[in-house]
Amino acid sequence: MKILVSSKRLAEKLNEIDLSKHPIERIFVNSDEIVFVTKNKNISLWCEIFEFEPKVEQRGVRWDWVVKLVNSVSEQSIVLNIITNTVQVIFQY
Repeated sequence: MKILVSSKRLAEKLNEIDLSKHPIERIFVNSDEIVFVTKNKNISLWCEIFEFEPKVEQRGVRWDWVVKLVNSVSEQSIVLNIITNTVQVIFQY
């Protein structure tokens, strides 16, 4: 799936998850939101969906690196390309 999100809103939502103890296990989308699923909570974030996949497994993906990356940049729109066990963060400068 490919989605467009705000870098700062993504950082805020991912910072709500203790990724060292509760990694993201899967991701699913509703009409205009992405939901990050861990063992103990679901975090949802408004997004614009470009390529739809109803659910993507994310075991072993280092979302902590995504958090560090989006925390270090100024507010901007970014594209997340999420496929099974992979996430790409795409910036445009």
